[in-house]
Amino acid sequence: MRIVGIQDIGPLGPREGDSTIYYWPFYIRGAWLILPLVLLALLCRRPNRTLDAWCVLLPASLLALLSNWHFKIIDFDHSLGFLNDSVLLFFFAVAFLWLLSYRLVYLSRLKTVAYAAWFLVLAGAIALPAISYMDVNLGLVSSALAFGALAAAMLLAMILAGRACRNRFTSLRYIIWFFIALVPGIGGVLMSLISLAMLAPRLVTGRGISLRIVYYRLEEYVGVGLGGGSILFAFMLPFLALALWLPIYRARFHAIFRLPGMDYEQEHGGDASENSPVEL
Repeated sequence: MRIVGIQDIGPLGPREGDSTIYYWPFYIRGAWLILPLVLLALLCRRPNRTLDAWCVLLPASLLALLSNWHFKIIDFDHSLGFLNDSVLLFFFAVAFLWLLSYRLVYLSRLKTVAYAAWFLVLAGAIALPAISYMDVNLGLVSSALAFGALAAAMLLAMILAGRACRNRFTSLRYIIWFFIALVPGIGGVLMSLISLAMLAPRLVTGRGISLRIVYYRLEEYVGVGLGGGSILFAFMLPFLALALWLPIYRARFHAIFRLPGMDYEQEHGGDASENSPVEL
């Protein structure tokens, strides 16, 4: 693409300036199409060939559009623009995990966590080049780190909520415990421990730590943790609703967690083709 600046400056110079060539390859600008194409490819797999499975695209696409629109209309610091990419990447990764959840049923606890973590890492590896238009820069590293924090918090909160419901499970009980684990748990307690750990170098170097420093550090980290945890909980609610109430995802969710009160054996029997081992 050749760009020519035109401005009538009178006797000071010519009307047209020197041309500038901008390299604009279509295949790079269309890299973001990788994300929907990957999800569509997963939807074509035999376990996902049902209308219910397509419902995962609704929260993923609507939340992504809402997030992108919100970042554009607010006066957002461009140095933090990587947060929008991280959120878009997170929505893609959750949809990716939900569509591959049939690979997690009836596994041991350790294997389930390992496979879920691997699927999230794989989703990140697929999506990062797409959202960065095949460009490697500092913003890409920041997006990857922010996505890793979101994915780790989500996965840990789901595990802790499942542990809290190990004696009695209901859908509402699981959502409540997910909120407790995510917001006051990870966002509050864990972030406060991290903030205190950040003060350790001051002790090692012999510098003192006043109560005012501790207070301001806790206020900063815990405030960010509680706010971020609340937003992440709101993001996860539509996906949790699919896992807890939509038949295809509920059957997988029950077969993964196998908690008291879950009818996973009956659901597995009624949906054997979906939960049978399938090679990727």
